[in-house]
Amino acid sequence: MNQKFYIPILLVLIFILFMDLPSLAQGRYASGVILDRHTEMPVAYANVGVKSKFTGTVSDSLGYFSLRLDQLSSNDTIRVSRMGYADELIPVEKLSAEDTAPFVILLEQHAVEMSEFTVTTKAMKGERNFGSLSQRSVFAYAFNPSKSRISENLGREIAIEIDTKKRRIKPKILRFVLSTNQIADLKFRLNIYVANDQSSGFPDRKVFEKLFDIEDRVIGEVEVALDAADLQLEGKVWLSLEFVGYQNASDQGILTMPVKYPFGKMYTRDSSLGEWKKVQGSPSILLLAEVY
Repeated sequence: MNQKFYIPILLVLIFILFMDLPSLAQGRYASGVILDRHTEMPVAYANVGVKSKFTGTVSDSLGYFSLRLDQLSSNDTIRVSRMGYADELIPVEKLSAEDTAPFVILLEQHAVEMSEFTVTTKAMKGERNFGSLSQRSVFAYAFNPSKSRISENLGREIAIEIDTKKRRIKPKILRFVLSTNQIADLKFRLNIYVANDQSSGFPDRKVFEKLFDIEDRVIGEVEVALDAADLQLEGKVWLSLEFVGYQNASDQGILTMPVKYPFGKMYTRDSSLGEWKKVQGSPSILLLAEVY
């Protein structure tokens, strides 16, 4: 090839390659909207994910979601879940079919068993703290790991196990600490899980949830009142914090919680509806409860 033509052609090829990099980095996505089957109203903050894959998200306040499909195959099945509704299973092949309109998912209302919340007539024996609260630590749990988009981490969850020792407890106040917060106007969900008869030792059936906001970029201790819930628990339960929303101008930012390591244990899942895993470390989560 004539050298005077070789250099311009090479430059053009490099230019085309770098122009295409953003589109490659964006990956393959499918979007949809989750609605109540009977009211046709949006189902906000529903979990969307695949248990065996690091892929998941949470719908926004209007029921809309966008799910990355790069790590999924046409044989995978996506599960859509929200407390108060029956789970809906969607084949990836169906969700990823090319269409200009968002995929519509209809959820059926489903009654939640509330037997764990039976009010007792026993006298209160005092208050007790469950968990621990650390303002600083060398180690941390990242709700949004570095070098990843915030939107791809919605649904990440961290939990502590609470054993009431056969006593009833009434949750009063949740406290936790954020050590790094580069994300504006956060939305979290407090979840409480119980074990089923054939429990595997991990958080199982969700029996309670509470959404709450953290405005601006708060760092330090956060307190959430639970008195209004008027629920009482007994036996082994798990209390978790789930990252479900934000209003950041960009899709970048770090959000972390202090973790004492190697003391204690915690339960985490890295994606919405992903598999739970038990790891060493005591996260900065504390529950103040009345004991009966």
